[in-house]
Amino acid sequence: MAEWIAEIDPGTVLDPGAGCGHLLAPFTSARLTAAEIDADLREVLSLRLPGAEIVDDFWAISDEKRFEAIIANPPYVSHAQIPNKHEIHEHIERTLGLRLPRTTNLAPLFYAQCWNLLAEGGRMIFLMPTEFMQTKSGVAFKRFLVEQDAAQVIVDLTDGKLFGDQVVSTAALVLAEKRRPKEPGITFLQHKGRAPFPPWPDFVAGGKFIAKGDLRVERRWRSHQRTPNGEGRSQRLDELCVIKPGHVTGNNGFFLVSWGEATEHGLEQEVRYCLIRPHQLPTPYFHTPEQIEQLKNTDQRRWLLEIGAEPSAAARAYLDRAEEQGVHLRPTQKAREPWWRQDVAPPWDFVISNFRRRDYLLMAYTTERQLVSPAPFAAVPNLVYLREEHRELVEVLFAWLISASGQQALRGNERHAGNGLYTIRSGALKEVRVPLLQQSPRSWRDEIVAALRGLKAASLSGSEDALSRAKAALDKVAASLS
Repeated sequence: MAEWIAEIDPGTVLDPGAGCGHLLAPFTSARLTAAEIDADLREVLSLRLPGAEIVDDFWAISDEKRFEAIIANPPYVSHAQIPNKHEIHEHIERTLGLRLPRTTNLAPLFYAQCWNLLAEGGRMIFLMPTEFMQTKSGVAFKRFLVEQDAAQVIVDLTDGKLFGDQVVSTAALVLAEKRRPKEPGITFLQHKGRAPFPPWPDFVAGGKFIAKGDLRVERRWRSHQRTPNGEGRSQRLDELCVIKPGHVTGNNGFFLVSWGEATEHGLEQEVRYCLIRPHQLPTPYFHTPEQIEQLKNTDQRRWLLEIGAEPSAAARAYLDRAEEQGVHLRPTQKAREPWWRQDVAPPWDFVISNFRRRDYLLMAYTTERQLVSPAPFAAVPNLVYLREEHRELVEVLFAWLISASGQQALRGNERHAGNGLYTIRSGALKEVRVPLLQQSPRSWRDEIVAALRGLKAASLSGSEDALSRAKAALDKVAASLS
């Protein structure tokens, strides 16, 4: 960030959220201004940056002041945690004529005010959350970027554990020069968070430039990454599958029991998946119900039963016993007919749902009644069913989606769900690009299915080394077609 700013040899540099001064330290010959709300950090700044102007309130800097360069990694603060939110919004509306939703988080507010303070011909670079690219509250801010030519390059740093184990949304570098660009528009790039950048001119040249007139602020701005084989070698996921939203806990035909209760009443065949928080799982791969029951917090774990239109004898006995005891089995709708007859579950081959930080797990049954993975407690899964003409590709598609290539494809259509979390809903899932698996060589299909079964065996073995080798083998096979 500092190198890009240093190219113009600025005389004045501002950091609106200076922290310990890491971003300002390289500018030894410039007049520095550091804004920092924390008193202890201001003491650090005074020692580290002697001669710098240090202020305790960024918003108190005069609107008449101008800086030749601004460099910032502003606080990642939710709109609900901004103490003087209304005053800040009124300030931006008064000075810039920009009205942003009150659900806008702090970073875009910092960006807009910094653009106001940037001198003509100056440069500004921000490391900020990508929420504005993917949320409805970011539409007005994106319109501001486009109309004011206030961003020329956006680099999505993907997940990359940029901030260690901190659960924050993916960060993006936003670069802007306050001069009329020759070609108004934005270049989008993608880069792994902590990896070193390649030479900057070559890196930018490999990005996806979208002209100003083609930028749609009402749509999600996703990272644009060119695939080696082009779209001619891929298809939408819904060309292979029927995709439907999953069932929310408590819907007709579904209710929760403990694993002990399910086995006691002979309901193992009705068990569909487990509602469990993703961080409790060791891997997003294969687990048996017994393995899941050995995890922590078993008192909070519940298994979701699915009672079909024609319940088994054990299921009917269980339902009758529950009704006799006056137990309400969590139906969400009042119905004249018995509630389990109201909703016949659609067929599905596997489920796609969230797993930890921007990874997606797939859950399905094996023939041995072992679960590929339980569905997380906090997410509504998507049900995926292969179309009749593609039934033979069930394991092939499953294996590809669980590989690194498939996970990257899923992330391409995710959306930010707030609080640093991402999700993918059924509509976006339909648009995920997958290879033309139906045209893949038979030898490759056999190879990736064998790799998937190897991953299953390694996962159930409990050996981390074996699991790591099996995952690498699956990723290698999947990438050979991707």
